[in-house]
Amino acid sequence: YQLGGRGRPDPQPVLEAAHRRALDEARAAEPGRRPTVLVGKSMGGRIACHIANDSHVEAVIAFGYPLFGQGDRSKSRDAVLRALQVPIAFVVGDRDPLCPIADLMALRDEMSAPSTLIVVPAADHALEPKKRPLLALGTSLPEVEGEILAALTVFLAAPDHRATLTVPSPIPR
Repeated sequence: YQLGGRGRPDPQPVLEAAHRRALDEARAAEPGRRPTVLVGKSMGGRIACHIANDSHVEAVIAFGYPLFGQGDRSKSRDAVLRALQVPIAFVVGDRDPLCPIADLMALRDEMSAPSTLIVVPAADHALEPKKRPLLALGTSLPEVEGEILAALTVFLAAPDHRATLTVPSPIPR
C-alpha cells in the first residue's frame, strides 16, 4: 500500500506476502546464511511477528508495537506474541496509547519467547520523546537515541535473555 501511495493498509495476508518477498529478496542479494533479524515500526513490527516463526529468523525488533488496535483494548493483538518462538525486543514509548507498558509487561509474563522491553520516557507511539520532559531528565534526544541503540546492541548480542530497560538510564550526572 505504501509503494502504491495509498494511505489505507492492505489486508494482513497481502502485508505478510510483501514482507516475505522483501525478506527473500534481501537473502537472495546477500547469499550465504547470516543471522536475520526482522525489524518493523508499528504495523511493520506486528507483521514481522506473524512471519518470524516460519521464516527462519533469529529475532524480531518491534518499534511501537500496536498491542491494541487504535488504543481499543477490545482489539488486542496479543495472539501472535503468545505464539512467537523467536526472541523479540520491544521499543515502546511510556505514553503510547496503542501499547500501555503495564499491559505489555503482563503479556510478556505469558509469552514463551524471550523478550526485552526498552521503555522510552515521555514518548508516544511515534517514539518521539517530548522535549521538556527530556530536559527535566537531564538528557537530550541524541542521548536517548544512543541509549536505545546501545540497548538493542545488547539484545542482539544475547537475544535469549529477558530484560526491561528504561532509556535514558538513570545515571547520575
